Amino acid sequence: MSLLMLAAAAMWFAADSPVVVDNDVVRILKVVSKSGAKSKPHVHPTNRVMVYLDKGQIDIQYGDGKVEEGKWNAEDVAWSPTGPVHTSHNIGGTNVRVVEIELKQPAPASAEVRDAKLDPIQMDPEHNKLLFENPQVRVMRTWLEPGRSEKWHEHTGRGRVVVLLTPIHAKVKLVDGTESEMSLGAGEVRWTKGPGQHAGKNIGSSRFEMILVEIK
Repeated sequence: MSLLMLAAAAMWFAADSPVVVDNDVVRILKVVSKSGAKSKPHVHPTNRVMVYLDKGQIDIQYGDGKVEEGKWNAEDVAWSPTGPVHTSHNIGGTNVRVVEIELKQPAPASAEVRDAKLDPIQMDPEHNKLLFENPQVRVMRTWLEPGRSEKWHEHTGRGRVVVLLTPIHAKVKLVDGTESEMSLGAGEVRWTKGPGQHAGKNIGSSRFEMILVEIK
């Protein structure tokens, strides 16, 4: 079964799961599915992108008795569309941390136009890999070695979510010439609104990796 099929499975999360971002475009939760936890029947009203930070298994049971096995590896990313009422059961024996990105807006009426000369996937495929794309999102994995600088590039759409897979210490330059440094830990999440252009440099001592979700 593919990741996209398994992603229809919703998770049963701890009641104190924190919402890290909530605006007119997305609601982002960094949540934990507890080992052995089983949910009440429920449904998710919006499409979601799921970033799994831990390995585990969470099975999903639907009203007709059908059960789907949800086996996930750390750093898996999946599309989770709205679906029928179901329950979820963490049977993997471990807690599973997940960044859940709920999409509040429908897909735009027309496809966005990208400048190939500013598209990081097209201009620098050695550091940017497309994971999947649909009318609502484009999801990529990005990495950069110590001392390396990104090429000047653009992110389109309503905004973007960054989920750090490793710690990062970087310097970012914006269109207006301003520069800023950021140091974040693995698993941290950041939201940036709107389209924008920038270039970053890895000023840390190790390679960093991230999942980047562009909201169209």
